[in-house]
Amino acid sequence: MFLRTLFYVVPLLTALAVVTAYLYQHQRDDHLSVGRSAPSDQAVYDVMLRKDGFARLSAEDLRALLDVTFYDIGDEWVIYYDARGNGKYRSRRLRFSDGTFTDTGYREITDDGRYCTKWDKLRGGKRRCGRVWLKGELHYGMLKHGYIGSKYTVRQGNAENL
Repeated sequence: MFLRTLFYVVPLLTALAVVTAYLYQHQRDDHLSVGRSAPSDQAVYDVMLRKDGFARLSAEDLRALLDVTFYDIGDEWVIYYDARGNGKYRSRRLRFSDGTFTDTGYREITDDGRYCTKWDKLRGGKRRCGRVWLKGELHYGMLKHGYIGSKYTVRQGNAENL
């Protein structure tokens, strides 16, 4: 019971601390003047990521990533996307119930710059979207509230023959 409570309370306290720190640090910027609302949680995380040297990729930047292979930094998976956005996934560790470790799907870039993927098997076939940030040579797939969903490098072509 105690651990379950901590599971819910700690993320909430962390988020509250982040927002409080942001508002305290930026109180002189007049973000909360009369008639204006506080910045969204996502806006807070965006500011923090930019201060840490991350650059968010735009929809145009993401659409330029065609005929590329994504390599997971943890060596868990590799994904190839063709010029039409169709993807092939190969896990180096995960096995699906049918014994295979490959999947097919697609990616979609929304007009507001979210990177969305939908796989036949992964995540039960549900579509998932997030922002992609770049820091150095590494791409970071960020989900809501600054959670890193994936960290990977991108190389041109299909060297893995997926």
